[in-house]
Amino acid sequence: MHRPPQRYRLVLSLATCLVALVSASCSKGTTEAPSSSPTPASAAGSAAADPNRPALPSGHPPVGSDAAGEGAAQGRLIAWTAPAGWKEETPTSKMRYAQFRVPGVDGDPEDGECAVFYFGAGQGGSPKDNAARWIGQFVQPDGSSSESRSKTEIKSVNGKEVMFVEVAGTYTASMAGMQTGEPKKDYALLGAIVPGPDAPWFFKLTGPKRTVEANREAFTSLVTSIH
Repeated sequence: MHRPPQRYRLVLSLATCLVALVSASCSKGTTEAPSSSPTPASAAGSAAADPNRPALPSGHPPVGSDAAGEGAAQGRLIAWTAPAGWKEETPTSKMRYAQFRVPGVDGDPEDGECAVFYFGAGQGGSPKDNAARWIGQFVQPDGSSSESRSKTEIKSVNGKEVMFVEVAGTYTASMAGMQTGEPKKDYALLGAIVPGPDAPWFFKLTGPKRTVEANREAFTSLVTSIH
């Protein structure tokens, strides 16, 4: 039988090895390649805006956003002294920077609450627009305008122009037109919108009317302690 020359046998052997290596490499790559999966659609843009829902003030983060979370905390913060007897709690929403339970006076069905909002540098909207939104969260039993029953004024506090807001009536606890709780009769609100180093801060005391009124001085002391 004719035997191929030595040089031919060597070339043929090398070619066979090369084919085997390439085949193994391709097989391995096919086996270990990660499977692709569709990227889930973002929930943020999935829901169409409700044309009947009043718009938030310009510069206000979307309801339910994380804007008041870790990102906001990296801004330039302020400090204050909480009134004696107010109990600091873990905020119930990412929209809140801090939260206090305000003990109710005897006879009131529940405690009051003071929430502090800070949304980050350059955010939060104007004091006037936010005051109007707060007032709009109340309705009057006789059907009259809550705006006509409210009071807003600007006072100088430690060199800052602070807007104070107050209103009473039936509290709807709404945010941007969304009902977030049962309407609460005979409720009141004391609010203060304080200029911060890089954005406004919002202090909002709500609760049964007698409890809020009993804590008017305490609320004012908190605002005047801000530094």
